[in-house]
Amino acid sequence: MKKIIYIIPILLLIIVLHNPISTTIVESNKYRIPANPAFDDDNFYKCVTNRLGVSEDTNLTDEQLASITELSCYSYSDDSAKISSAKGLEKLTGLTL
Repeated sequence: MKKIIYIIPILLLIIVLHNPISTTIVESNKYRIPANPAFDDDNFYKCVTNRLGVSEDTNLTDEQLASITELSCYSYSDDSAKISSAKGLEKLTGLTL
């Protein structure tokens, strides 16, 4: 009886680790959005990645960010996509007025 008590948790652990649902959860968290830690706001980062024409899970380099000379985020002004933080704007050193 004691052997069964020890085997059951091991079997449960094996089942959980090989379950496709748990694998999907791990894969879905593979990328943090925004991917670049200089940005706090998902929507602001999406605006920047859209400007560069890259996917939202791209960790933009300082060189890529500095290459942006113009940025328009008007499409992110409605409530569902509102930008709440401009943290990361300091990385856009190529912006001009």
